[in-house]
Amino acid sequence: MDRLVENHKGPQRAEHAGLENYLSETFYDDGAPNSTIEMEDGLLHGESLHFDRDSNLISKYQFSEGLKHGIAKTYYPGKLIKSATPWARNKRHGQVLRHIK
Repeated sequence: MDRLVENHKGPQRAEHAGLENYLSETFYDDGAPNSTIEMEDGLLHGESLHFDRDSNLISKYQFSEGLKHGIAKTYYPGKLIKSATPWARNKRHGQVLRHIK
């Protein structure tokens, strides 16, 4: 699993050896973190973090029962926020804020 499917219409589910709650982590070939994803009952639930090859945070999403829910943020290298998008039950909810460098 390299990246989450961002255009998914319904709950996003993953099977992981019958575990109910767990933290899924993926890594690049060199061992640098690629993603950290919180799961509950086989669904994305909680925080989902994605990193570039230099370990810079590039995106942070919030999920509830497999659906985007909360403020999704993307980042420029160095933690400067690139965009903030509000989500409610997998639908954009409000204005998307963008920061132009």
